[in-house]
Amino acid sequence: MVRSRRSRSHALSRMRGPRVLSFIGALVSLALIFAAYTQFTQKPFDSVEVAFADTSTHGMQIMPASCPSNPFDTDAPNGCSGSTPLCPDGTGAPNNDLTQCSCGQGNTWACVYCSVSISPNPASYAYSGTPVTISWSTSGAGTSNTPRTQAYINNIGYVDYQGTTYVAAHAATDYSCYSFNSGKGTGPWYSAVSYVNAPPTPSVSITAGTQQLQLGQSTTITGTFAAGSGDVSEETTFNEVPPSGSEFSIPRYSYDPNSGTYGNSSSISYPFTPTTVGSYVFKPYIITAYYAGWSAYGQSITVNVTPQTPACSFNASPSSVTQGQSSTLTWSCTNATSCTGTNFSTANQTSGSVQVSPSQTTTYSGSCTGTGGTTPISQQVTVTCQQAWSCNGGTIIQTNTDCSTTNLSTCTAPQYCQNGSNQCLYPAITVNQGLKVTPNIVQQKETTQVSWNVANAQSCTVVGSNNDGSSQSTDQSSPGVWNATSGTKTSSAISTQTTYTLSCKAYPGNPDLLQTQAVDIAPAYHEL
Repeated sequence: MVRSRRSRSHALSRMRGPRVLSFIGALVSLALIFAAYTQFTQKPFDSVEVAFADTSTHGMQIMPASCPSNPFDTDAPNGCSGSTPLCPDGTGAPNNDLTQCSCGQGNTWACVYCSVSISPNPASYAYSGTPVTISWSTSGAGTSNTPRTQAYINNIGYVDYQGTTYVAAHAATDYSCYSFNSGKGTGPWYSAVSYVNAPPTPSVSITAGTQQLQLGQSTTITGTFAAGSGDVSEETTFNEVPPSGSEFSIPRYSYDPNSGTYGNSSSISYPFTPTTVGSYVFKPYIITAYYAGWSAYGQSITVNVTPQTPACSFNASPSSVTQGQSSTLTWSCTNATSCTGTNFSTANQTSGSVQVSPSQTTTYSGSCTGTGGTTPISQQVTVTCQQAWSCNGGTIIQTNTDCSTTNLSTCTAPQYCQNGSNQCLYPAITVNQGLKVTPNIVQQKETTQVSWNVANAQSCTVVGSNNDGSSQSTDQSSPGVWNATSGTKTSSAISTQTTYTLSCKAYPGNPDLLQTQAVDIAPAYHEL
């Protein structure tokens, strides 16, 4: 991640106490030299090998070099059996405490103590407020008299001999102290450190409107940011890792070039429109008051960008035709290298047009292929027809308005199928030979031949006015009823003019047949 970050310090503040201590030590040294000079005749002086004293309760003594250089030793008046030193006033350290007590400027023991209490310790991190209580106290001569004992506390400074203050819980901080008294000197250091529990790490998340894009499409990357309890967010931003190259920041919304810092928002939305294919990784970064380094805390999202799929247009004009008419199919595809068609030919071209003449409603489909994938194309041409009927053998076939066909029925003889009819038809009576009498003029008591030939009639009868062909006929030559559709019959002896009638019953939808023929008697001539 390439970013600059303003420097921060969570280190302990520098201690000023040691400098003050050195200064006070120098003053004490000067005071001791002056006292030794003014009381030289009464006070002992030291050498490397021996110590001399001209006046004292012990008198002049010579001490071995291995003994303490101070000859006033309360537990060894005659030698080196002990090591408890005496101040010039002849007293030993209170409680033999040589750690907390020292021989002060008044030539008496100065036991000036400092202590610090910290509560709570450790404390929970808190960006604002002063939740930690620092209490201190000193002990030793002069805490309530003049000169007054004071204390120095690291990262607070010089304070009165006792008191309380409140500090923030930002980082581990040294609050060690020492106390001092102008009359008693400086006491030892008291070590005290305030510790801070780290706040919860920041929570960040990142989402995308879609993680699958094609070139030319866009999505929105959204990040949310929140500092942990007690902590505060200071800067937030996005980083992008392109398909090739290094991770870089996206400063377009929040970066301030003057300060070199980023904005601080709990939510950032970034519209993303890629220009090249590949996988893009986005990371949400945050800096807080406690966590001073940029971090995404393991959060990221990947957006995959692929080439554009072919974009195609496909039209049929007109899209509805009457059977027998034609329609023009037109197609055009971008981001494609080839196109194929079903029920029509594209000649593998990505654009073009072709005429089609479908006999019935037809769907024309195909597909166009490119580096980004395949796009289907489809168009339907609706064909309309006049309702009609035709024959396939004896079967009636109906052509519907959508140009589909339906088998209605199959005709059996004597019915038949006829184009244009939606039902089976019966044939009309066919007269192969009409009713005929031969001869039609006869002599008295002569006979004649009656004949007929009719087809496609349900029934036919021939009856003479002389009862020939009827049930009442007494003719022996052609007895019985003449009820055939064809035949030749011999009449009975004709004595008067006789009429024969042919009656045929037609099938439904057809007219019946009725014919008559007369047989006359030839006149008889007599001489007068």
